[in-house]
Amino acid sequence: MRAAAPALALLLAACGGGGADADGDGNITQVEARKEAEKVELEPGRWETTIKVSDAKLGGVPLPQGANPLAEGRTNVACISKEQAANPDANIFAGDQPQGCTYDRFAMSGGKIDAAVNCAVPGQPARMSMTMAGDYSGTSYRLVTDSRITGGGPGLPPGAAITSRAEITGRRLGDC
Repeated sequence: MRAAAPALALLLAACGGGGADADGDGNITQVEARKEAEKVELEPGRWETTIKVSDAKLGGVPLPQGANPLAEGRTNVACISKEQAANPDANIFAGDQPQGCTYDRFAMSGGKIDAAVNCAVPGQPARMSMTMAGDYSGTSYRLVTDSRITGGGPGLPPGAAITSRAEITGRRLGDC
Protein backbone atom coordinates (compact mmCIF):
# COMPACT_ATOMS: atom_id res chain seq x y z
CA MET A 1 0.00 0.00 0.00
CA ARG A 2 2.78 2.45 0.80
CA ALA A 3 3.85 2.54 -2.85
CA ALA A 4 0.33 3.25 -4.06
CA ALA A 5 0.55 6.96 -4.81
CA PRO A 6 3.91 8.71 -4.57
CA ALA A 7 2.67 12.24 -4.95
CA LEU A 8 -0.20 12.06 -2.50
CA ALA A 9 2.34 12.07 0.30
CA LEU A 10 3.32 15.54 -0.81
CA LEU A 11 -0.33 16.54 -0.88
CA LEU A 12 -0.81 15.28 2.66
CA ALA A 13 2.52 16.62 3.84
CA ALA A 14 1.61 20.02 2.50
CA CYS A 15 -1.65 20.22 4.45
CA GLY A 16 -2.35 23.11 6.70
CA GLY A 17 -4.57 25.99 7.40
CA GLY A 18 -1.80 28.48 8.03
CA GLY A 19 -0.76 27.11 11.43
CA ALA A 20 1.82 24.57 10.30
CA ASP A 21 4.79 26.69 11.38
CA ALA A 22 4.28 25.57 14.98
CA ASP A 23 7.52 27.02 16.33
CA GLY A 24 7.05 30.35 14.52
CA ASP A 25 10.54 30.37 13.00
CA GLY A 26 9.29 31.08 9.47
CA ASN A 27 10.24 27.59 8.22
CA ILE A 28 7.78 24.75 7.81
CA THR A 29 9.59 21.47 8.44
CA GLN A 30 8.53 17.95 7.50
CA VAL A 31 7.69 17.28 11.15
CA GLU A 32 5.43 20.33 11.27
CA ALA A 33 3.80 19.40 7.97
CA ARG A 34 3.31 15.81 9.16
CA LYS A 35 1.44 17.11 12.24
CA GLU A 36 -0.81 19.18 9.99
CA ALA A 37 -1.47 16.10 7.84
CA GLU A 38 -3.13 14.47 10.82
CA LYS A 39 -5.99 16.97 10.34
CA VAL A 40 -6.93 15.57 6.92
CA GLU A 41 -10.21 13.67 6.94
CA LEU A 42 -10.15 10.84 4.41
CA GLU A 43 -12.89 8.28 4.07
CA PRO A 44 -11.61 4.76 4.62
CA GLY A 45 -11.90 2.30 1.77
CA ARG A 46 -10.42 1.38 -1.56
CA TRP A 47 -8.65 4.34 -3.22
CA GLU A 48 -7.45 4.67 -6.81
CA THR A 49 -4.66 7.12 -7.58
CA THR A 50 -3.41 8.08 -11.02
CA ILE A 51 -0.31 10.10 -11.81
CA LYS A 52 0.42 11.41 -15.28
CA VAL A 53 3.60 13.39 -16.01
CA SER A 54 3.53 15.71 -18.99
CA ASP A 55 5.74 18.42 -20.38
CA ALA A 56 8.94 16.75 -19.11
CA LYS A 57 12.09 18.51 -20.31
CA LEU A 58 15.84 18.18 -19.81
CA GLY A 59 17.68 21.45 -20.26
CA GLY A 60 14.58 22.95 -21.88
CA VAL A 61 14.39 20.18 -24.50
CA PRO A 62 11.36 17.86 -24.42
CA LEU A 63 12.21 14.29 -23.47
CA PRO A 64 12.10 11.87 -26.42
CA GLN A 65 9.02 9.71 -26.82
CA GLY A 66 9.32 6.70 -24.51
CA ALA A 67 11.76 8.41 -22.12
CA ASN A 68 8.98 9.44 -19.74
CA PRO A 69 7.50 6.26 -18.22
CA LEU A 70 4.62 8.22 -16.66
CA ALA A 71 3.54 10.06 -19.83
CA GLU A 72 0.64 7.67 -20.31
CA GLY A 73 -0.12 7.66 -16.60
CA ARG A 74 0.16 5.06 -13.87
CA THR A 75 -2.73 3.98 -11.68
CA ASN A 76 -2.49 2.27 -8.32
CA VAL A 77 -5.14 1.06 -5.89
CA ALA A 78 -4.77 0.86 -2.11
CA CYS A 79 -7.03 0.13 0.83
CA ILE A 80 -7.05 2.74 3.57
CA SER A 81 -8.20 1.43 6.95
CA LYS A 82 -10.50 3.31 9.29
CA GLU A 83 -7.53 3.94 11.60
CA GLN A 84 -5.34 5.25 8.77
CA ALA A 85 -8.13 7.50 7.50
CA ALA A 86 -8.74 8.91 11.00
CA ASN A 87 -5.04 9.64 11.56
CA PRO A 88 -3.29 9.90 8.19
CA ASP A 89 0.47 10.15 8.17
CA ALA A 90 2.11 12.41 5.58
CA ASN A 91 3.56 9.22 4.05
CA ILE A 92 0.50 6.97 4.21
CA PHE A 93 0.40 6.37 0.45
CA ALA A 94 4.01 6.77 -0.60
CA GLY A 95 6.29 5.63 2.16
CA ASP A 96 8.98 7.86 3.60
CA GLN A 97 9.85 10.97 1.64
CA PRO A 98 13.45 12.18 1.52
CA GLN A 99 14.65 14.20 4.48
CA GLY A 100 15.80 17.74 3.82
CA CYS A 101 12.51 19.13 2.52
CA THR A 102 11.16 22.50 3.59
CA TYR A 103 7.90 24.15 2.64
CA ASP A 104 8.04 27.75 1.43
CA ARG A 105 4.27 27.96 1.72
CA PHE A 106 1.24 25.83 2.03
CA ALA A 107 -2.40 26.37 2.58
CA MET A 108 -5.03 23.68 2.68
CA SER A 109 -8.56 24.62 3.59
CA GLY A 110 -11.99 24.80 2.08
CA GLY A 111 -11.20 22.01 -0.36
CA LYS A 112 -8.25 23.86 -1.96
CA ILE A 113 -4.50 23.34 -1.68
CA ASP A 114 -1.61 25.63 -2.62
CA ALA A 115 1.94 24.68 -1.67
CA ALA A 116 5.62 25.04 -2.54
CA VAL A 117 8.30 22.62 -1.32
CA ASN A 118 12.09 22.46 -1.75
CA CYS A 119 14.12 19.30 -1.18
CA ALA A 120 17.73 18.20 -1.25
CA VAL A 121 18.15 14.99 -3.23
CA PRO A 122 19.77 12.47 -0.83
CA GLY A 123 23.34 11.59 -1.78
CA GLN A 124 23.33 13.99 -4.75
CA PRO A 125 24.19 17.64 -5.31
CA ALA A 126 20.75 18.10 -6.90
CA ARG A 127 17.82 20.03 -5.45
CA MET A 128 14.14 19.75 -6.28
CA SER A 129 11.55 22.49 -6.05
CA MET A 130 7.86 21.85 -6.59
CA THR A 131 4.66 23.85 -6.55
CA MET A 132 1.30 22.19 -6.02
CA ALA A 133 -2.26 23.39 -6.51
CA GLY A 134 -5.52 21.52 -6.49
CA ASP A 135 -8.76 20.47 -4.89
CA TYR A 136 -9.56 17.79 -2.32
CA SER A 137 -12.37 16.22 -0.34
CA GLY A 138 -12.76 13.15 1.84
CA THR A 139 -13.46 11.04 -1.26
CA SER A 140 -11.36 12.56 -4.05
CA TYR A 141 -8.54 14.91 -4.96
CA ARG A 142 -6.89 16.49 -7.99
CA LEU A 143 -3.44 18.02 -7.76
CA VAL A 144 -1.26 19.68 -10.41
CA THR A 145 2.45 19.91 -9.68
CA ASP A 146 5.25 21.73 -11.44
CA SER A 147 8.73 20.54 -10.50
CA ARG A 148 12.30 21.50 -11.29
CA ILE A 149 15.44 19.52 -10.45
CA THR A 150 18.79 21.33 -10.67
CA GLY A 151 22.35 20.93 -9.45
CA GLY A 152 23.72 17.96 -11.33
CA GLY A 153 23.86 14.28 -10.49
CA PRO A 154 23.27 11.06 -12.43
CA GLY A 155 21.60 11.88 -15.74
CA LEU A 156 21.66 15.62 -15.06
CA PRO A 157 24.57 17.56 -16.54
CA PRO A 158 25.88 20.45 -14.41
CA GLY A 159 23.82 23.58 -15.07
CA ALA A 160 20.95 21.65 -16.68
CA ALA A 161 17.49 21.31 -15.21
CA ILE A 162 14.76 18.71 -15.45
CA THR A 163 11.30 20.23 -15.41
CA SER A 164 7.93 18.54 -15.51
CA ARG A 165 4.25 18.97 -14.85
CA ALA A 166 2.19 16.20 -13.28
CA GLU A 167 -1.47 15.69 -12.59
CA ILE A 168 -2.35 13.44 -9.68
CA THR A 169 -5.93 12.36 -9.18
CA GLY A 170 -7.46 10.11 -6.59
CA ARG A 171 -10.87 8.83 -5.76
CA ARG A 172 -12.47 6.51 -3.29
CA LEU A 173 -13.85 3.49 -5.14
CA GLY A 174 -15.78 1.94 -2.26
CA ASP A 175 -15.15 -0.44 0.59
CA CYS A 176 -12.09 -2.67 0.70
